[in-house]
Amino acid sequence: MDAFAGPQERGAPDTWTAKCVLELEPLWLRHFFLCDIDEEKCALLEHLRQDHPDLDDVLVVHDDFNRAVDALLGRIGETEATFCLLDQRTFECHWATVQKLARHKHERRIELFYFLANWWLDRAISGTTKNVDQIRRWWGGDGWEAFIALGRGDRPTVFAERFRRELGYAYVNPFPIYDAQEGGRAMYYMIHASDHDEAPRFMARAYAAVVNRFPPPPEPSLFEG
Repeated sequence: MDAFAGPQERGAPDTWTAKCVLELEPLWLRHFFLCDIDEEKCALLEHLRQDHPDLDDVLVVHDDFNRAVDALLGRIGETEATFCLLDQRTFECHWATVQKLARHKHERRIELFYFLANWWLDRAISGTTKNVDQIRRWWGGDGWEAFIALGRGDRPTVFAERFRRELGYAYVNPFPIYDAQEGGRAMYYMIHASDHDEAPRFMARAYAAVVNRFPPPPEPSLFEG
C-alpha cells in the first residue's frame, strides 16, 4: 500500500517508489494499492499500471489517502501480511490515519514506513501559520508546539517513540536520509515500525546497502519494549 504514490520528482523516475516496486524481480508482493490526490500524478500511476499488464491486482485510487484509507483497509484481511509506505509531503498524512493503519489488525500490525521531515520542518511550520489545523491533523491534536521546540537531533527519536508508546509496535527505528550534495545533513527520516521479529534486521541491511557512508541504526530496535 503506497499512500502518497505519485512521483516526488517527475524528472527522476529511478526515485519513484511505486515504479521501482512494480519492477522488482522477482516480484514478492501480490496486491498493490496506489493512492494520490493529485490528478496528474494519478494519471501517471494509471499509466504505470497499464505498463504492467501481467500484474493482476494493481488498484489506483484518485483520492486523499486520509479519506480513502477506510475503504482500502476493508480489502485487507487479518492474516494478510501488509506493508504501507507513508511517503507524505511534510504534513499530508493525518495521525488519525496512522492510528487506523496500526489498529486494523488484532495480531501482527500493518508494517509502516513513515516519512518525517527534518531539515526544513521549522520553515514549513512557520509557513503554515494561517492553517494550523493542518498541523494539528498531522500531529494528532495539541502538543505539536512542544515537539517543534525540540532540536532537529531530538525530534526523530521523540516522534518514533510514538509508534511504540501510542500504537504498540514492537520494533521502531528512524532511518536518516542524508543530503546527497552536502553529505551528513539529515534532510528527513523514514520511520520503520513493525511487529515482525526479522523486520528490523532486514530494513537495517537494506538501509546500509544504500546509505553506505553512514552506519545503520542499532539492531533490532531503538525502542524495543
